[in-house]
Amino acid sequence: MALFGIAGNYALCRALEESSATLFMVIARTEIVMAMILGWLFLHERVSLRLWIGVMLVMVGVTVMKSEGLSIPTDSLFPVLWAFGCALAFALIQVISKAIIHLVDPQVLNVSRLVIATFLLLLSTEIRNDLEGLTFSEWSMLGMAAFFGPFMGRVAYTYALKHITIAKAMLLGMFSPLLTLMLEYLIYGTMISPSEMGGSAIIILGILWSFLPSLVNNSYRSVPPTPEDRRPD
Repeated sequence: MALFGIAGNYALCRALEESSATLFMVIARTEIVMAMILGWLFLHERVSLRLWIGVMLVMVGVTVMKSEGLSIPTDSLFPVLWAFGCALAFALIQVISKAIIHLVDPQVLNVSRLVIATFLLLLSTEIRNDLEGLTFSEWSMLGMAAFFGPFMGRVAYTYALKHITIAKAMLLGMFSPLLTLMLEYLIYGTMISPSEMGGSAIIILGILWSFLPSLVNNSYRSVPPTPEDRRPD
C-alpha cells in the first residue's frame, strides 16, 4: 500500500507538471471505475446495474463541473497516461485495503502505511534537502494537509470498508468535490459557477440514485408496527 501510495502521488505530480489540473481531475476520477472492476475481479464484489448507472452519472457530473477549463492538448498523451496511472495506483490501494481490513485495525493500517511511505521517501537525498528549506508556516500547512487527508480521510474510509463494498464507499466519497466548493465559498468567498452548480446537481443525483433503495428499505424497517399491523387477519 505504501509503494502504491508513493507511485500514485508521483504520477499525480508528473501529470500536473505537463498538463492542466482540470484535465487531471477528470481523468483521476476514473479511479472509482478501476476500483470497482478490480474489486469484482479479485474480491468477487458484485456491482449492481443501479450502482454502475450512479457511477456514470457521477463521472458526467465531475466532467460538467470542470468543463469551463477542460481542454485536451494534442501533446497531452503522456500527462493523460500519468493521470490514468495515478488512478490505477490509488484504485489498487482500495482493493488491498478491502482485502485485509478485517485482519487489522484501520488506524494501525493507515499509520503503518504512512510510516513506511515516509521512510521510503526520506531515502531520497533530494527530498531531504527540500524539507530542510521549509518554513514553519509551510510545515504547519503540510501537517494539517497530512492529518486531514492521508490520515483522517483514509482512516474514515477504511472503517467504511469494514461494512460496505468498495463501490459504495467510493461513491459516497464523491461528495468531496461538493464539500470543497462549499468550503471555498464559505471561507474564501469564491463564487460557484453555473457549470459547477450543474455538475454538483448531477453528482448528487448519481449518489441518490445509487443509495435510494437502501435508504427507503431502512426507513421502512425503522418504523415500528402499529396496533392494526399486529392484529391478525
